[in-house]
Amino acid sequence: MIACAARRAELDGVRDRIEFRVGDITQSPLETNRFDVLVCHAVIHHVDPQMIRPLLASLKPGGLAVLAEPIAFSRTLQSLRDLVPLEKHVSPDERQLGKDEVDHIARLLVDSEVTPFNLFGRLARLFPNCNKIDPRPFDSQRAR
Repeated sequence: MIACAARRAELDGVRDRIEFRVGDITQSPLETNRFDVLVCHAVIHHVDPQMIRPLLASLKPGGLAVLAEPIAFSRTLQSLRDLVPLEKHVSPDERQLGKDEVDHIARLLVDSEVTPFNLFGRLARLFPNCNKIDPRPFDSQRAR
């Protein structure tokens, strides 16, 4: 993911203004007010819920947190997910986030948007090229 983001930053001409970091938040404390943007993709359901506050505290005032987590509150949709022939539990510390935990995280943010389920999200794994980046600069991709 970092290599893809670094390439995108290079193509958009902003690589010199961006610092990417990858780390284990359970092992290394994050600096307070350090980041403009925080991206956690499928991380929160693997860590102790107590890690959320220090994680968000690493944002500068007015910073942006993007937390993408696999959640499904509907039993019907969970049943449909069970039909997809992909492994659901890929690590021993994994847990399903409950609505209470998601609501708690949302309350820690100034402004939040929660999308509780993406029906076709797991199907994206069946298409290996779906996350390849377009080599054109971002500005050339905008609708004219």
